[in-house]
Amino acid sequence: MVRRRTVIRLEKQRKSENRFSSVKWNVHINLGKRNYRTKDMLGAYQDMQAISNKVNKILERENKR
Repeated sequence: MVRRRTVIRLEKQRKSENRFSSVKWNVHINLGKRNYRTKDMLGAYQDMQAISNKVNKILERENKR
């Protein structure tokens, strides 16, 4: 199955709330301007799930510090 390349940008924004500096991650996912078949959309959605899981793990690690 040929999966079109998805462009993923992770933006790390630091906000200081009270005296704690919290890190907010923005995940930008750009699938390109094409009509996707359901299979492609499902593949991209699974990639998105995997990425959000990774981001959540990173956030959990950051919060433990």
